[in-house]
Amino acid sequence: MIQVGVHYTEQELQKFFQFQLLIKNKIRYLYMGFAILFLLVSLYFFIWTENTLLGIVLDLFAILMIFMFPIQVKLIVRKQNFKQYEGPIHYLQLSDEGITQKIGEQSNYFSWSDIIEVNETKRCFYLYISKHGAFIVNKSSFIEGTADELTTLLKRHQKKIIRYKYM
Repeated sequence: MIQVGVHYTEQELQKFFQFQLLIKNKIRYLYMGFAILFLLVSLYFFIWTENTLLGIVLDLFAILMIFMFPIQVKLIVRKQNFKQYEGPIHYLQLSDEGITQKIGEQSNYFSWSDIIEVNETKRCFYLYISKHGAFIVNKSSFIEGTADELTTLLKRHQKKIIRYKYM
């Protein structure tokens, strides 16, 4: 059995939201696609027409698109109210039977089939129980067991771990 103490800090929640918006969310491809489109159209104006001013404006839009997305994500994360997620420390017990979440005297049980996806970053495991909700298992918060034992347990239950080295 693996036991983890979970206390969501504001910094941990900010990292999770940034991970969700910057890495997992595919909208970044739309931003990059528009930036490339602007660059290609500006190239057309530079090479085949005499309208270099429009080409310069489109280049500026492309640069703006590239830098605007991460800035928007940071602004969205800053506006979040993370106080609603604060509370007493709770514990996750992970075993072959499933996951038990204990908050004070209350406990919730999740079977392995409830886990939709597992992502791993340098600092955390994200065990998704919905499209945008996950248990955040910080690698430094193990009470019993280790991150390697958790990886073995997840693989034993046919959970593919998607590793991200960026965060």
